[in-house]
Amino acid sequence: MICALLSGTFAACGRTPASKPDTALRDKVLSKLEGYSRDAHADMIKNFWSEEKGYMVDPYKDGHGRDTFSDIMWVYVQGLLCFESYIAATGDESAKRYIQTQTDVWLNSFTRSYLTATGTGNNPAHDDAAWTAMGFILGYKFTGNETCLDYCRRMIKRSYDYWEDGSTANGLWYKYDQDGSSTVKSVYCAGLILSELEYYALTKGTENEDAELHQRTMELYNWVEENLCRDGVKVWNGVTSDVVDYLYYCDFYEDIEAGLRYPVGYDRPNDINPAGSVSSLFGNTAMAVIHKRLYDLTGDESYLEKAVRTANALTGTAYNADGIIKNDRDAWTNSAFMGYFVREVLPLEGISPELGRMFINTAASIMKNAFFEGGFYGADWGGGDRWLRNEALGDPSYLTTSATTVHILHAACYAVKNGLAEPTEGDAELFNFEPSPKPLG
Repeated sequence: MICALLSGTFAACGRTPASKPDTALRDKVLSKLEGYSRDAHADMIKNFWSEEKGYMVDPYKDGHGRDTFSDIMWVYVQGLLCFESYIAATGDESAKRYIQTQTDVWLNSFTRSYLTATGTGNNPAHDDAAWTAMGFILGYKFTGNETCLDYCRRMIKRSYDYWEDGSTANGLWYKYDQDGSSTVKSVYCAGLILSELEYYALTKGTENEDAELHQRTMELYNWVEENLCRDGVKVWNGVTSDVVDYLYYCDFYEDIEAGLRYPVGYDRPNDINPAGSVSSLFGNTAMAVIHKRLYDLTGDESYLEKAVRTANALTGTAYNADGIIKNDRDAWTNSAFMGYFVREVLPLEGISPELGRMFINTAASIMKNAFFEGGFYGADWGGGDRWLRNEALGDPSYLTTSATTVHILHAACYAVKNGLAEPTEGDAELFNFEPSPKPLG
C-alpha cells in the first residue's frame, strides 16, 4: 500500500467501499455537510480573525479580546489546524492566506527565544510546546519558509531537554511545580512526537536531518506505548489491570520517593465522559496518526495494525454514544489531530464503517445541539450541558472551543466527500431540520 506521508496531502488511500455507494444519497448528505463546513468557517473568520489587525484574535464573552501579542501560540494553532481541515474538506484555497499571514505574524513579531521557550512565556507546559511545534510545521507547509522548520526542531529539542525524566525513554514531565518538582507525565506529548516525525520525513537525507532527535522521539513513543496504551494485562501498585481496548490513558502519575507509578484512571478505566475522562479523544486520534506515520517511514506493518486497532477502538462504548463521538477530555484541543486522523487513518484497510458514520452523526448532532447565536460552536456535541457548566473550558465563545467543534464538521465533510463515510437512509434523515442557534450566555 502506497499512501501519502505528509498531512498536507489530502488524497485518501487504501480502503475500498464494501459495496457500490448510493451516489444520490451521498450527494444529499454531502450537500448538507459542505454547507455546514463553509458556514462554520465563515463564522470562525467573523469571530476570530481581525482584518484590521491582520491576525487571529480570541475575544472572550466579557468582550476583552486576547490576541497574538498578549497570549501564547497554542490557542491560535487550534484555529489554524481547523482551517487546514476546511481547505481539505472543501477545496477552498482562499483560506490558505490566514495560515500564511498568521505564520508571518509570529515569525516577524516575536523572537525565536520567546517562541521556543520552555517552562515559561510561550510554552509553560509541554502541551503548549507540542501545539507550538505543530504550528511551525503547519506554517512551513503553507509558506515554505524554512525558518519554521528550524523553529520546529528547536521547539522539540528544547522540550525534550527541559521536560525529559533523565531521558525521553522515561517520558516527559507535563510541567514543573514552583519548587521544580513534578509527578505527572501525559499523552499531550503526542504533538511533539507527531511534529518530529513530520520534520524527520521532510529533512531525512538532507543537511537538516537530525537522527539523534528522531531516536529520542522513538524512545518517547515507546514510553507512551508501554505506559499509556491499554493493550494488555498490567500491574500497577500491586493491582492488576486487565483492560485491553487499545485506547490510551491521558495522564501518568509517578512519585519515585513514594514508590508510586500508574496511569491515572487505571482503577476506573471506563470513566470516559464529556467534561471528564481518564483518556482523551485527542490522544487516541493522535496515536493512531503517529502509528500510520511510522508505517509510512518504516514499512513495518505492525504500526499499521496499531493504527487500525486504536481507530476502531473509538467505535466502542467508551467513545461511541449512540453513534455520536464523545467530546471527553479537553474541549479546547480534542480535535487537534482530527484532520490528520480522517485523511490518513480513516482510509486504511480494516477500519470499521461505523467510524465514518460516527462523524456523520456527530456533525448533525452538533448543528442541533451545539450551534449558538453569533456563529459560535459548543462542546456538548451530543446534547446536554456538561461542558457548558464547565466555566474553565466550556464557553462556546472561546476560539478553542469553537475550533474544536467546527473541526468535526470539516472532518465529516471530508470523510463523506472522499467515500470514507457511507451514509445510510437513516443518516440522511438526521439532516431533516434547519439549524436554529441556541442563545449564548
